[in-house]
Parts: sequence; structure tokens; C-alpha cells
Amino acid sequence: MAHILLIEDDPLLAAGLAYNLEKQGHTTAQAASGAEGLAALAGAELVLLDVNLPDTDGFALAGQVRQKSGAPLIFITAHDLDEEMVRAFELGADDYITKPFNLQVALGRIGAVLRRAGAGAEAGVLRIGALEVDPARGRAGFAGMPLELTPTEYRLLLALAENRGRVVTRQQLLERLWDSDADFVDEHTLTLNVSRLRAKLGAEYIHTVRGLGYRLAEEGGA
Repeated sequence: MAHILLIEDDPLLAAGLAYNLEKQGHTTAQAASGAEGLAALAGAELVLLDVNLPDTDGFALAGQVRQKSGAPLIFITAHDLDEEMVRAFELGADDYITKPFNLQVALGRIGAVLRRAGAGAEAGVLRIGALEVDPARGRAGFAGMPLELTPTEYRLLLALAENRGRVVTRQQLLERLWDSDADFVDEHTLTLNVSRLRAKLGAEYIHTVRGLGYRLAEEGGA
């Protein structure tokens, strides 16, 4: 079961969805504006997002959600234009449900997205905010998009992700970055790769712990 955040300014629709999701065993939180939604985002394992909100455009809000959370995202909206659906998926949406909708079909699609997210977790995917690291496939993504990383950057990110919230010393990282071809990785190379990785993720993800090493934020900015 999951904690689901509904960012929807139609109180009847939000209440109806919340009621039926809770009947299935989920917990829910409701927000009637973008500001309320961002404030309630912590802990959400799925976000249902309307496009027409009183204080912001849902597409713009989706970008902010993706910066703070790697939770699956489903648009629920009266907009059914193909270009808007494409835009939603480009922003990292996992599904797009148009109003009016059949409640059972919507619940089924929500369940399908949750099952896919659960399958990823069971396969060992590491999720930290909007960041995902998949050790089994040797790849990473950020805000729903693939991260283009060099092999050294990927090994660095994996080492930090596996120890998220904890300090990893520079010596530990140097040992992890020594690749199978025994290419030499020195202190300067480590610093350079940390800088490059920080530029790709955002400064809030990788914290320097002076005199020790580095720490990956436990929740993507914390």
C-alpha cells in the first residue's frame, strides 16, 4: 500500500478519489493548490496532479515536483490534446488520465503505476528524491530523464547512493573508483568527478564534509 498525494482543486473529485484509494488500503493527502502540494510532498509514494490549479500551471508544478521527489507522477486533467500529453510524458509523467473518467479504470491505472514502481524497488533501484540509480542495469536517471554519466561518474554516484545520508571518505571513494583496468584515480580526478556530478544533479544533492569526504543527501536536498 502507498501514501498518495492528490493535488487537485476540485474538492468533490479529490474527496471521491481519496475515499476509494483509502478503501484499497492506501493513505492519502489532499492539496488544493500547487503551494499546498509542494508542502505536502514529503513521504508521497505517488502524486496525482491536475493541470488547472488556482496558483500555478500543473506542467510547471510537475517540474518542481520532479526536482524534489522521484515518486511516480500521474496527470489527471480535462486536457486531452496530444501535444499536452506528450509534454506531460516529457516532464516524467508515468500516466495521463483525462476527465471525465471511469473510476474503476482510473483506480486500475493508478494501481498499475504503483506496481511498476514497486517492481523497480524490489529490483534494487535506489531512489533519492528525483534521482534513481539502477545497479542491476548500470544506469541512472534524474527527474524522469536518463543521466549521461561517464563510467567513473557512475561508480562515484553508486558509491554515494549506496551510502546515502552517510559520509563516504575520500579514501573509500578512491578505492571504489579504481576500475577493472587499474587506471589510476588520484585526488584531483576524484574532485573533478565530484564537481561534474554535482553540476548534473544540483549542488543540494552532494554535500562536502570538510576534512572527511562527501555525503549524498538522504532525501534529495536534505
